[in-house]
Amino acid sequence: MFRTQENRLYFDHKDPVIFPYQIKKTLLLDSVIIVLIEVPPKKIFHNNVFAFNTQGEFLWQISKTTLFYTGERCPYIDVIYTDRLILFNWCDTALAVELYTGEIIDKWNSK
Repeated sequence: MFRTQENRLYFDHKDPVIFPYQIKKTLLLDSVIIVLIEVPPKKIFHNNVFAFNTQGEFLWQISKTTLFYTGERCPYIDVIYTDRLILFNWCDTALAVELYTGEIIDKWNSK
């Protein structure tokens, strides 16, 4: 279905999706692949969570939102799924995100 290698996401019979930085984590949830890319130190890239369907079509990239702590460097550092998709960033903000659209449905201070 899909595989990853360094900064590439491969799908059957498609060119790979190439990200600017290495892939840190992927989650396969229903028919959606969530991709978290690792932002290197001293690089600024805050919207580092993406979603694709299992056919390799781009669905969404996490949008910019107001954070609880605003630092120069606030990338997302983890993604989990409990009863919903949750994103955690470096600046004490957690988001609940709608899986298929990327819409932010809840936000709280994670510290």
